[in-house]
Amino acid sequence: MLIHLADQEGNTSEHTLSSINERLEAGKLDPNTFAWKAGLKEWVPLRTIEGVSLPKPPPFMHKPKPPTQESASKENSSERLSAVHSYYQLPSNWKIKAEEKNNEKETIFSDTFLSEAKQAWPRFFGRFIDVYGLYIIAIIPGSLIFSALDLGSLGYGGIFAEVVIGYFLFLILFFAYEAGMLSWKGWTIGKLISGIDILTPEMQHLTFKEASTRTHYVIRSGCFYFILWPYIAIPSFLKYKRDLKDNKMLPWDLAVRSKVFCRPVSSLRYGVLIFTAFLLFFSHIAARTYQKMILKQELRSLAH
Repeated sequence: MLIHLADQEGNTSEHTLSSINERLEAGKLDPNTFAWKAGLKEWVPLRTIEGVSLPKPPPFMHKPKPPTQESASKENSSERLSAVHSYYQLPSNWKIKAEEKNNEKETIFSDTFLSEAKQAWPRFFGRFIDVYGLYIIAIIPGSLIFSALDLGSLGYGGIFAEVVIGYFLFLILFFAYEAGMLSWKGWTIGKLISGIDILTPEMQHLTFKEASTRTHYVIRSGCFYFILWPYIAIPSFLKYKRDLKDNKMLPWDLAVRSKVFCRPVSSLRYGVLIFTAFLLFFSHIAARTYQKMILKQELRSLAH
């Protein structure tokens, strides 16, 4: 009978039952190592597999003190959360808080991070906050640049150039912002508020090249290069929401095999997300109204 063992790095190897028992007896193998054999549905601690012989403890000369219920509960809790770390290859410095309803790792995991089907709205709000927040921030330096260039004085061609330059400047700014933040921190401001981390399959930050590729797919497939935003983006969101419900990877995650870890969204967090999104949305409307007013003034001056 062959038994597969997994180490802390996620590498697996095959061993016979006799060799495993020899290593256990010699103290060279941890009985809690995750293992799998034909017929099992998932990886389980090695000590639970039939035929595995655990080493016998040395004679104990004193009567052991029975563990209290509290200490036993803490030990079981520690073992289960440790299993989550190992099973999903999470970084060792991640602190997991979960309501432990039973011993199933999937239940603990679902209490700790949202499944793909439940990630849609947090991801949407995170993107919403990033786009509109960055737009509001970009208005100030953009206005200063256009005031200095005074392209409106060149006529209708100058006004058109302002619109085109402003559009491409925002594209470049958003691209640099998201790709830079993901490669540096693993999140953007919107994702931070939404409780989202974007990591590689090896649980590391994306390289800038990987983050750039992912951001390009986001801008192209998810935002349609911000043309008629957000009206065209809404049907896009509904489509990808269905994909998440079917446990499919979205194009930008599939492009670099990135993993999305979304923490549970409490009522308070949802309140902050909705309030921030509406605040930025109305700020965006006010800014666009002001820009249109300035544009109309320039067009009137050219008409006269």
